[in-house]
Amino acid sequence: MTINQILNYAYPYTAKQRKCNIEREKWKYKRQKLQQMIEAYKRGDVVNFEPLRISIDLKSVLEKLNN
Repeated sequence: MTINQILNYAYPYTAKQRKCNIEREKWKYKRQKLQQMIEAYKRGDVVNFEPLRISIDLKSVLEKLNN
């Protein structure tokens, strides 16, 4: 899995982001934070994904990324 696939899975682009610039900016910010965290994880840094408060299980997704 690529980082973009993970981002699209965790934070999909919805009609809400298309209609509202504020929501789109929040969405972009969350995606950027997740991307930075995933890149740090790939480098081997210790990363705590709890502050993101994502309602999906990233553990299985990150395992696919490593394989």
